[in-house]
Amino acid sequence: MAGTREGGGLRERWTAQGRGVTFMSPQTMKERLKRRCMEHVKKNRKRILENLRHQATDVPSEVMDVSESICLEDLMLRGDLTHDDYLEVLTSLESALHEEMRLEELELAEELLEAEEAWIADFQALDLHQGYHASEFILCPLCKKHGLDVKTDLNHGMTTTVECVCGLYLPLLRSHGGDPLTRFTDAMSNAFEAHSYVVRGGGVIMSNIYVTEPNTEGKVLMRTSFGELDVEFWPQQAPRACRNFFQLAMEKYYDNTLFHRLISGFMIQGGDPTGTGDGGESAFGEPFADEFHSRLRFNHRGLLAMANSNKSNTNKSQFFFTLDACDFLTKKHTIFGKVTGNTIFNLLTVNDMETSPDERPVEPIKLLSIEILWNPFEDIVPR
Repeated sequence: MAGTREGGGLRERWTAQGRGVTFMSPQTMKERLKRRCMEHVKKNRKRILENLRHQATDVPSEVMDVSESICLEDLMLRGDLTHDDYLEVLTSLESALHEEMRLEELELAEELLEAEEAWIADFQALDLHQGYHASEFILCPLCKKHGLDVKTDLNHGMTTTVECVCGLYLPLLRSHGGDPLTRFTDAMSNAFEAHSYVVRGGGVIMSNIYVTEPNTEGKVLMRTSFGELDVEFWPQQAPRACRNFFQLAMEKYYDNTLFHRLISGFMIQGGDPTGTGDGGESAFGEPFADEFHSRLRFNHRGLLAMANSNKSNTNKSQFFFTLDACDFLTKKHTIFGKVTGNTIFNLLTVNDMETSPDERPVEPIKLLSIEILWNPFEDIVPR
């Protein structure tokens, strides 16, 4: 497309027209291009995301007009903009667009989750037993207007069904005893308890199909007396907690410290150089504020979070790892990392370790050292 064009190159033609874009440095050109493309994305966000989602187009054709494509090509031919610079622009735009798609899907999933929780709460508040004495009946949980009827089909092995005029039709399993409607209400209660448990993050199904966590940045290798732990971090979502941890780890603050508290099936806590549970200071010289994010919840094991003094904004150096889901801690403690890979099984071995009545391990459990494999903070150096 570029190369030899009538009337000279793009630079000469645009200079003659008084257009100063080609006088920009490559870095300025990249910044301007990103800004211009993102403005275009915002204006046409729905159409672009829909096209990309169905692979009906590509990033360059969506975010650049013809003049910008020609300008880029001309700059690359002249050597003013390298191919790597061009790819950097496209890669950053592509990442931003795909993140937009992930966020859209997440918002939809969260809306469905809220609707599901509201439906469960509505059912739990519903009293199925209606009326008084001889006029009592079981309210249909679907239409919430009519009473349920029990029917027995003698032609099909005395099959019992629960029915409603709204269309509900539920065959009941054969049973040697018990009133059919009582069996029905008991089954509904059990089903909704289990369903509520899964929707709120307590079950395995939740952690498998409803993954909300952002991408991680930064990684360390923790060497402990119970094995190695690969730990990755969320510095975008919890910047102060991550910065505090990396600063202290770089200064070997945590080396040869005890995990002073262990509750099997719940959590293991460390980060106190005194080993008492009462010590430790933050890298900032004072307690720092909590950091909560809607996509980080205590819904699975292996999460790394800040310990506090049972009060908001009292984070120092102590931290803990979860040994199971514990959603009641969400928005009470800052989540800033997680154990990854097969090293999660090393962490889970502590569930079998003996503890004293005050929740201290009988045999000392130590954090031996921390090796920083990827530091997401370029400005952090040992003090």
